[in-house]
Amino acid sequence: MDSQTKPVQTFIINTSWIFSASVLASVAGIIVKILLARYLGPTGLGHFTLALYFPELAVLFLRLGLPMSNIYFVGSGQISEQQAFSNSISIALLISLGGMLIYLTILPWIKHPFLKDMPISFALIGAFSLPLTMLIIFTESILQGKERLRDISLVKLLQAISWLSLVLLVVVGLSQGTYGALVSFLLRDSLTLTGILLLLLRSLKFWPTLDLVLLKKQLTYGLKGHLGSIVLFFNFRFDILFITFFLTPREVGIYSLAVVMSESLWKFADAVQAVIFPRTAATQGSANFTLRVQTVVTAVTVTGSLLLIMLGKPVIGWLFSKAFEEAYVVAVCLCPGIIALTFAKIFNADLVGRGYPWVIFQAAACGLPFTLLLNPLLIPLLGIQGAAITSSISYIANGIFSVLFFSRICKISYVDLLATINPWQWWKLATTRHFIP
Repeated sequence: MDSQTKPVQTFIINTSWIFSASVLASVAGIIVKILLARYLGPTGLGHFTLALYFPELAVLFLRLGLPMSNIYFVGSGQISEQQAFSNSISIALLISLGGMLIYLTILPWIKHPFLKDMPISFALIGAFSLPLTMLIIFTESILQGKERLRDISLVKLLQAISWLSLVLLVVVGLSQGTYGALVSFLLRDSLTLTGILLLLLRSLKFWPTLDLVLLKKQLTYGLKGHLGSIVLFFNFRFDILFITFFLTPREVGIYSLAVVMSESLWKFADAVQAVIFPRTAATQGSANFTLRVQTVVTAVTVTGSLLLIMLGKPVIGWLFSKAFEEAYVVAVCLCPGIIALTFAKIFNADLVGRGYPWVIFQAAACGLPFTLLLNPLLIPLLGIQGAAITSSISYIANGIFSVLFFSRICKISYVDLLATINPWQWWKLATTRHFIP
């Protein structure tokens, strides 16, 4: 095996592990979504989504880019796993518990405009997802930095299987409705965190410390990309806030189902992204390799989009019930943006690994004006379809910037970039060994 072929085969194996786990997790996730849709209905599913929305938003702001720093510094060998692990546990606990306290304090003020008729108890239960999610993200980033992708795959499978089992037991078997769904979510995350810790503690010591010198180094790198992650999240999820404000929890439930369906098309891109970042950080490999990877990702995502467009409507009615049929048009409206954003996912992962963490912010900032300006205009006019159109436009703007920036930094011609959307190139990569540089 020559020196060029081995890294590529390692990349393919790692991607296969992540993608296979993602596919199996997606199947379990779809079954869970079917069960939640049928047993909770549009309004109950909307309440479930809203109960977890603000804790998820808090996690986004509070993680400070530190998981990204862990991947970069551990992957490049600049800090040890033990240093990253000890600091991560301490910081995650301190920040998340403080954030949870602040959230519970302001909850009475945000309930009326955004949570409306949702029982306050749902929001209180959802608040406990904040520290669990924070700890999962921080600790999993250490596994990713060391390219322990088989372990990450096992974690994803554990999370999916436990989620499905708990929903079957609590929501279906015990008929606990939205309350049971939220409790199941917390138990799922508790089991997931336990699994990650068991994997890490095979080689590391559980000794939380706060190394301020190391923290400064992590923040210096992480904050450059953190602002971009915040803006990117707004592009992804700010539409929920507008829908909540202008419409009802029923529309939130239908829209959340459409988002899950359309974003399932990202599973392959996300698997590749998880491998590209630490690989580039460790090797500073050829940008041409990333370009060929993007060609495969584009082919897979376009094919998935066509299948969704052709089969989505009957599948939604059959699996989720006719109450959710509106989700089909919403999912179709999201497809162009879903395809465009794969370019941002792959190219930005490559660029961050080369030491350009701020590219995430710059790319996301291109889409944010569309999110902020078009949502309040289109949602009152077109409902949740307006939110989907806005998101798609925002994703396309994000993708275009990422393509242009990647081209400039890596000296890739526009002709080569256009090849990524050429079906003939897709066929060549599928039927020959042209994937190997």
